[in-house]
Amino acid sequence: METIEKSKILDQISSNDYLPSLSPLIIQLIDLAADEHSSILDLTRIIEQDSGLTARLLKIVNSAFYAHREPISSISYAVMVAGFKKIRIMALNISLKDTFPLGKVNGMDYDYFWKTSLYRAILAQDLTKGSYLSNILDPEEVFTTGLILELGLLFLFHVCPESLKDSFPGGDVPLEEAIAWEEKNLGINHRELGRLTLHHWHFPEQIIEIQETYGSEALQEGHPELCRILEIARICTQLFFGSGDDFAFLKDISGLLKMDIDRLSEILSEAFFRVEELARELRLQINSKKDMLEVMEKTNRALVKINGSLEENFGKIAGLISDQEQETSYAPSDLAGEKKETLEKAMEAVAHELRNPLMIIGGFAQRLVKKGEDQVDVVKYAETIAQESRRLEQALNDLMEYSKGPEITGKGK
Repeated sequence: METIEKSKILDQISSNDYLPSLSPLIIQLIDLAADEHSSILDLTRIIEQDSGLTARLLKIVNSAFYAHREPISSISYAVMVAGFKKIRIMALNISLKDTFPLGKVNGMDYDYFWKTSLYRAILAQDLTKGSYLSNILDPEEVFTTGLILELGLLFLFHVCPESLKDSFPGGDVPLEEAIAWEEKNLGINHRELGRLTLHHWHFPEQIIEIQETYGSEALQEGHPELCRILEIARICTQLFFGSGDDFAFLKDISGLLKMDIDRLSEILSEAFFRVEELARELRLQINSKKDMLEVMEKTNRALVKINGSLEENFGKIAGLISDQEQETSYAPSDLAGEKKETLEKAMEAVAHELRNPLMIIGGFAQRLVKKGEDQVDVVKYAETIAQESRRLEQALNDLMEYSKGPEITGKGK
């Protein structure tokens, strides 16, 4: 893209002339944060101007996502119980969602954007609740922050030149690839724009700084726990609905969260049974059954790859055993030991590569079987996946046993 075009975009952003037409209510919610003298009454008055927004907010704060014991019947009470910042952010989220269209416009898939935003927020909240982070982070704040994590993508598409809108990475594109395209073609990425927007809207600093770090860097020690849990939730969502199928990485995630695999599988599967409740209040068309079948199809493809890898490695191991038998029958015992060690290391590598994704996929499928009693198609597919996982795990065990081979000793034994 020509430098002059990049300059135009950056000029729009620097002058805050990059947002779509926002409703008066959204503008009031944004301005409210700049007023240090604003009160619960001020926030209540703004929200109650819109009866539809009021009803949707009350349904959300009374849902399982906000685990309050007593029914909340008014916005003022909701603000007192849930907190000024949380209600303001949620109200802003709902109103912003209504600002943008549904469906796909050029390269921007709005349905995919909102669906993945919602799953990411749910996973971030549930992973927080189910891990050691429950004593460090507020699950409700994690949820609202998860919803707006990639908000800059909407605004960047809005200022994208028409000539580039068809190729805009606004759908199933890995984050790193999307950011590389944005920086090359637009001179700024959507995370930078998200940071600028949230700062302009007077969001809390701990939410703004999340925009600056992503990928493997966000998982490193030293970064805020909020940053790490949102990146973990983003990776899980990408694994569900993106192009990748590295289920083995979930083993690393369980380690980061100090959580066993079974508990992680339970949380991941639970998201599909929670998402539709909130989707209705956000007026999103999310079909969790379709989503579950989509993920099952992805796990099935992963199992096909594992099966192929097992067959390939079986041939390699058989060759190594044959070579070992031939080469060590007249070899010194120390050389025989080296050959055996080589074989053992090869098998350890194979087991590490294959056992972790099998455990994750099998556990995830079994959880869907237990939870999805009324989803016949899902249960049937999940049962098939669980059975195939068990079969492949047994095949891996057989391969491990076979690799031990007969006890081979060197010359003179």
